Formats: sequence, C-alpha cells, structure tokens
Amino acid sequence: EMDTFAKFGFGFQTKLISQFISDRDFAKQIVDSLDKKLFENQGLQWIVENSINYFNEYKLQPTLEVFKVQVSNIQEGSLLRTEVINCLREVFKNLNTDDKEFIKKETVEFLGHRNVSLAVEEGIQLLKKGDRDAFVKLITEANNKILLEHNLGQDYINDVDFRYSEQG
Repeated sequence: EMDTFAKFGFGFQTKLISQFISDRDFAKQIVDSLDKKLFENQGLQWIVENSINYFNEYKLQPTLEVFKVQVSNIQEGSLLRTEVINCLREVFKNLNTDDKEFIKKETVEFLGHRNVSLAVEEGIQLLKKGDRDAFVKLITEANNKILLEHNLGQDYINDVDFRYSEQG
C-alpha cells in the first residue's frame, strides 16, 4: 500500500491544503502529483479534488467564495457536507501558519519520492522487456516532475521570451 499524508497527521494535511490554495507557485509545482487519495478523510479529499479541478480549469486557486458555492452543491445535512465544512475551517485557519516552508518542503519531498516509486513499479515491466532506455527516461521524468521547476528557478515554458531577450 502506498504511503499517504495521513502519516503526517490531520494538522499537516490541512496546512498542506492551505498552502496549495494560497501559494500559486507551490500549487503549480505539485498539482500534477497531488492525489485526493493521499488524504485521510472524505472532507479533505473533497477539498483537494475540488481545488485541483478548479486550479486546472482556471489556473488559479479557489477562494472561500468558490468553496461556499461548491459546498452548497453537497446535500444539506449530509455527513460529507459537515466534514467538508469542518475541514475548510481548519484549512482557512492555517493560511498564514508559521511552519509553511516546512510543510511545503516535506510535501515536495514526499510527492517526489512517490513519483519515483510509482515509476519504478511501472519501470519493472520495461526492464523485463529489456528496455533500459525507456526505464531510465521514466525514472528521470518522475524525478523531474515535481523538482525541476523549483530547482531551476524559472518557468521554462512561460519565460522563453525573457530567456532569449537581452535581459535573460
């Protein structure tokens, strides 16, 4: 069974989501690796799923107003709605937590290791077929999936004009 953020505890998970919805660079860095199944309860999973979907559609993080509209679509009085509302309270309470850099670092590390682990599982089949080049490529891409953008300090796709100008 794959490790989940549950091993870090509920507080960590709410702070992670807080950072996802408040730090655009962090959200961009992890959105492709984040999975609702990595969170311990339905409330957190619902928030993560809706945050990822909103971010992918609008390239922005959802606001409290967005969540209010989304929550209104959950059946009133249901256990899910109660759980989502309670989790959202915790998430918004932790927007300016003092340990946000630690939360982001641990999240990136966890997701990076997870990406590589998933790639290795997939890569075993490639090795059995004798396709070592594809295996190496798969592992490299998995490692770079989350780490590359922050390590380089530039968004290579969006900053192409700047890089090839006189200032870059």
